[in-house]
Amino acid sequence: EFNEVLKRHGIRELTRAPLSELQINLGRLCNQACEHCHVDAGPKRTEIMSRDTMERILSWARKNRITEVDITGGAPERWLR
Repeated sequence: EFNEVLKRHGIRELTRAPLSELQINLGRLCNQACEHCHVDAGPKRTEIMSRDTMERILSWARKNRITEVDITGGAPERWLR
């Protein structure tokens, strides 16, 4: 079992560090259609995060003291209006 392997290596309990980074996928609408895109984004897609969802995520991130945000999905520059 996994716990037995931990014990053999002198690890009593497996713990994680505090959460500090959040990856946010903005959507699938993008001005490119890259073959390697992991979310299959492109100019014909219409899915995009709503402003309400964005504000809720930012509020949650502040409350949980997130220090780094990785923005992915779609074309983030569309948000800079």
